[in-house]
Amino acid sequence: KEVRTYRIINGMELMRSLGLVYQTHENKTLPKDIFKYTKDSICKLIAGLYDTDGSISVNTDKSQYSITLYQSNKSLLEEVQTQLYKLGIKSTISTRKAA
Repeated sequence: KEVRTYRIINGMELMRSLGLVYQTHENKTLPKDIFKYTKDSICKLIAGLYDTDGSISVNTDKSQYSITLYQSNKSLLEEVQTQLYKLGIKSTISTRKAA
């Protein structure tokens, strides 16, 4: 069986142009040019955040569910909330005490 490996060449330049280089959990932001993104692209970007830092809770007794994005950077959550609002999705940000 043939195994193929793919890689991005000069990806650092692209990441730098998007403002994604040297981001830590404290200064992480959405790409600078997100206002140019299509709705589909914004959805994919947000889906990626939820894939890594999100969860879904379901309470079948009450037919309720909650989709949560966990993040220590409140500014990033506010940026995501703005994009969700543009997509017609209402959200809230709450603080949880560390365990």
